[in-house]
Formats: sequence, structure tokens, C-alpha cells
Amino acid sequence: MKKEILILRSYLKTNLGRLRSVLEIKIESFEILWSCFLKSWIAICFYFCVWLSDKLFH
Repeated sequence: MKKEILILRSYLKTNLGRLRSVLEIKIESFEILWSCFLKSWIAICFYFCVWLSDKLFH
């Protein structure tokens, strides 16, 4: 019984470690995607403001 508990604990530790590394990779890729998304929205808003000011003042 004690041996089975030890095997189960080591199994859980290795799987939790794998899960944590997978989650860290997914969080990093999500942060990269989110920053690209924000940069593209900032660029679109900036372009729209320039276009609008060009239309209004010419």
C-alpha cells in the first residue's frame, strides 16, 4: 500500500511538472499574440486618425 502511494505521488509530480511547462509555453504564446493584437489595433487607430484628419483638414 505504501509503495503504491509513493508511485502515485511520483506520477502526479511528473505530470504536474509537465502540465506546468505546457501552461507556461501557452501563456508565453498568448502574451505574444496579445501584444501583436494590441500593436495592430494601435496601428489601425493611428492610421484611421491620420486618414480622418487628412479628410477633415483638406
